[in-house]
Amino acid sequence: MLNSATPPIPTRIEAISESVVADIRRRGLVSGDRYITAEEARVFFGVGKNQLNEALKLLADRGMLVRRQRSGTFVGPKFQVQQHSVKREPSISVVNVLMPMGYYRASVIPGNVFVDQLTRTIPGSSVQIHHIADKDLAAYTLDLIERLVESGSSREALVLLRSSREVQLAVQASGLPAVAFGSTYPDADRLSSIDPDQMEAGRLAAREAIKRGHKQFALIMRNNWRRGDNLLMEGMSQVLGEAGIGIDQVRVLSTAENASVIEHDVADLLMSVPAPTALICRSRFHATAAAKGVRERGLEPMKDVLVMSLESSAGQDNHADLAVVPSMDASQQVQQLGELLLEQATNPACEPQHIHVPVHVEEPALSNE
Repeated sequence: MLNSATPPIPTRIEAISESVVADIRRRGLVSGDRYITAEEARVFFGVGKNQLNEALKLLADRGMLVRRQRSGTFVGPKFQVQQHSVKREPSISVVNVLMPMGYYRASVIPGNVFVDQLTRTIPGSSVQIHHIADKDLAAYTLDLIERLVESGSSREALVLLRSSREVQLAVQASGLPAVAFGSTYPDADRLSSIDPDQMEAGRLAAREAIKRGHKQFALIMRNNWRRGDNLLMEGMSQVLGEAGIGIDQVRVLSTAENASVIEHDVADLLMSVPAPTALICRSRFHATAAAKGVRERGLEPMKDVLVMSLESSAGQDNHADLAVVPSMDASQQVQQLGELLLEQATNPACEPQHIHVPVHVEEPALSNE
């Protein structure tokens, strides 16, 4: 006799569906509320498209989700909200984003992206952007930590941008929910972080330039180097060394995040003998200014001098430079950052996480210039 019983649901699919339910509860969603997109959920849970689709279908069959074609996924009528989660205060009331002025001027990720994504990910929270002079960043951050710890503000969290080792160690010791949006130093490994894979970005940039026939390089960097900059340089050095390119064939230009200064310095650099033919730039901001310096010398970027950026700036999609970019866009990265903060606030004993976002080479878009 054929067995007509319903086939068992794979354990992995059940686990993913339970994670989705837990995530909906963390976000404070109720019946009728829109849930994140399938692609956002796939990236967040780190699962395959087919597995996620099966888990969402399972929840839809149970009435806990409603999936509408071209409209999205919504919390279903049979989703049971835990009573204690309705009235409880948000686990994080304020997220303090510590943004140095250099970061702000370069528009790596604008403040509105942090506000939009963090308030969506952490229900009931507000986001405060601290625009801080680069030279005052460490002192300002240490003072803020001290004030929060003394006042017992356990419901405030910190997001560190371009943080020094001193700051990372102080935040790690404070016990406050915190995430470094960038690479952490080896002895600050208990501080969670999210960052594009900087060492791989350096490797990819060097390989791409060598593949295009370049042997003279210039690395256009920020004035103040951090952990991620060192990793990037290490990745580049590995590939250049394997290709027999010596240190005398690489010029390093550390400059202020001022477009006119970068433009002038690059124009001067191109007068040197031998002049670099490949400019590997720390960010798209640097690359845009460097391209102007190339034109100032009567040369054409990408044709006469390769211009490559190692960081994707939000809002600059129509780029004219070759770029090594992360696989997740700015909003997705900030959303994951918010999830890391929320996990710390709800489970202080959780293990730190270090998310290295994969990177890839992106060809330049067509320019209207």
